[in-house]
Amino acid sequence: MRLALISDVHTNVVAWLAVKADLQRLRATEIWCLGDWLGHGANHAMPTDLWHSLQPGDGLPPIRGVRGNNDIAVLDGPDGLRLNLDALQAVCEQRELLAALAGSLRAAWEDGFAPWLRSRPLILSPRAGVYMAHGTFDRRGARTMTETYVPETMPHEEAYREAQQLAAAALPPDVARACEGWAQPVMLLSGHSHAQGVWQRPAGGGDDFWPHVTGTPPMHVAGCEAPAHAVVESAFEVAIPNERPVWINPGSVGLPRLLPQPAAGLRWAQYALLDWDGPGSARVVIHLRRIAYPV
Repeated sequence: MRLALISDVHTNVVAWLAVKADLQRLRATEIWCLGDWLGHGANHAMPTDLWHSLQPGDGLPPIRGVRGNNDIAVLDGPDGLRLNLDALQAVCEQRELLAALAGSLRAAWEDGFAPWLRSRPLILSPRAGVYMAHGTFDRRGARTMTETYVPETMPHEEAYREAQQLAAAALPPDVARACEGWAQPVMLLSGHSHAQGVWQRPAGGGDDFWPHVTGTPPMHVAGCEAPAHAVVESAFEVAIPNERPVWINPGSVGLPRLLPQPAAGLRWAQYALLDWDGPGSARVVIHLRRIAYPV
């Protein structure tokens, strides 16, 4: 199967449409979102515009995912959440815009996008042994799960051990949900940091996971005659033996972190594509992709 991993769209509809077109062209079979459809971004659009772009009927594969801290802040208010000033201002502005909607736009939000987002748990296991969260798998509450940066404020190893305990946690389905039952983690997925990378647990364990790719790896440019259609990719195969799970952060669709822009008038959108045969397969091919789009 071919899985698209996206995160941190932040209402950047233009960036999302560029990624959507790319994953449709590459025939992704599923999309897994690691949260933060809403909130601040490089392109401030209405959430209802984003919702319309998520509708089935144009070859878009099913979307599974979790809520992020900005999703929670827009849905329920920012009280108790740690947001920087820019993010807090964007959340407040977005809540005011949504409160003022009328007619079909109000229905699209109140009867469509909002309940769809609320139905996303904080932790999801879409396949046996695969765990996804916006921030981490700490069970102390929504704030910790959605606001912790891995590995910046919580080492991968600590978050991995939290994931191992989920089978016995007995958490409600709006917090944690397993589609095929809880199993030993083989793949851990998170966003929130807006920093693309792949890490893996060393043989025999250790203090933390080792990076496969972090920061700005050497990449090749594929199929871009026009800068506005530039696609940059780093692709590699990773073995996943027992006790050595792989951790993937696909970066940010709407607001990538610390990336030089491709050219004047262009921005990058990041996501990841996985070629994987699912639980039981000992290898996965990971494609870290950047898509240029005009602003």
